This record gives sequence, C-alpha cells and structure tokens, in this order.
Amino acid sequence: MRPVWRKALMGFTTAVSCTVGVAAYAASAPDFEGQRYYRLSTMFRGPKMSLDIVNGGEKTDTPRLASASGVSGQYWRIQPAGHGFWRLSTMFRGGSMCLEVITSGAQRGEAKLAPCTDFNGQLWRITEGELGYLRLSTRLHGPGMCLDVFNGGPDDNQPILLKCGGYTGQLWQIRPTDSYERD
Repeated sequence: MRPVWRKALMGFTTAVSCTVGVAAYAASAPDFEGQRYYRLSTMFRGPKMSLDIVNGGEKTDTPRLASASGVSGQYWRIQPAGHGFWRLSTMFRGGSMCLEVITSGAQRGEAKLAPCTDFNGQLWRITEGELGYLRLSTRLHGPGMCLDVFNGGPDDNQPILLKCGGYTGQLWQIRPTDSYERD
C-alpha cells in the first residue's frame, strides 16, 4: 500500500531539497547523549504527535505517531553504532529491541522494533534536513531512502522508508527529554 503523498513546501524548498538531498547524507548531525532519552516527531504531524510503540495485538512493537504523552514508548534512546550510524531503542522495550526496517513481504519498507543485532537495517544515519529538521536513513538502504510516515489508510501514522523527497513526513525533530537511562 502506498501512502497518500503530500508536498513538504512550495516549489522553492522542494527544489532546494532535491539539490541538497544526497549531499545532506554526509553532513554532520547533532550529537546525541547515549544515556539520554529523546522524543521524535515530524514536521508533517507536528510536536503534539510523537513516535510511539504499539503495545499488544497484531501490530505490537510497530512504531507509529501518537498523541504526545508521558508513556515510555515515546522515549527513545539514540546510541552510537560506529561510523556515523545510530541505534534507536525505547524506554518501553529497553535497549535490546531496536528500530529496524522490514526488508521483505507485504510490510517491506515499514519500521518495527526487533531484537538488536548488527543488521544494517537497524543502523540509522541522522542528517540535517531542511528548516532545522533531520532526516533518518538506514545503512542498508543508503541516503536515497528516508523514514517517512503513512498518511491515511490502515497504516496511518506508521513509519515507512521511502525515496527521499520534499515531504514533511520525512523531516524529523528529535528533542531531548529530562529522562536518562540508569545503568
């Protein structure tokens, strides 16, 4: 199923994003404190919708944007994985479950939490995007594929990896919280 597309910005920004899309992959991204938790949201849905984890049912461990609240599924740890890549896990499921991209079947390209491994679909590059937002791509798929969200349908607000473009669902805000992992 393909998401209903929406354009990020008017022509100027779209042209600029196409021009800098590949170059942005090599650009520096913010440095994340490995013990700190962060909240992720998109420009498309705004800061009142945070990336969360479904708890229960057939979509358990599926990420989705949900109304921002204090639930532990909306607190994400971003830990260095080497060579400019990061692993993402939640307070809810702990550091042994990482965000990855499904590589086959009907859900190909969709994101889920899975046991952490050295799988390249769990290694995320976080680069500067337009207007102060960030883009997320995986080592497996490279800089031309960005984390976006479905707009409508049964998978509404679920992340999916799609070709990078001028779409606000691909522009992420990562905000630090006051919560830290206690070792």
